[in-house]
Amino acid sequence: MTVDHCICRNVTFKHLIELSKHLGCDIEKLQEATGAGHGCGMCVPYLHVAVQTGKSRIGLMSTAQCE
Repeated sequence: MTVDHCICRNVTFKHLIELSKHLGCDIEKLQEATGAGHGCGMCVPYLHVAVQTGKSRIGLMSTAQCE
């Protein structure tokens, strides 16, 4: 199973990665611009990995990995 988007705001990691490339945004600015990560917050660790690695599909992470 993989995670590829913010469920609460229906924003794909692919979109966030492209937006970060074009705007040079950090995570906080991406969240402000799209609302991603501002619902339940469970996608936030995945957002960081997606933007840092450029991968739009991320395997499920353990609790320790999310912290």
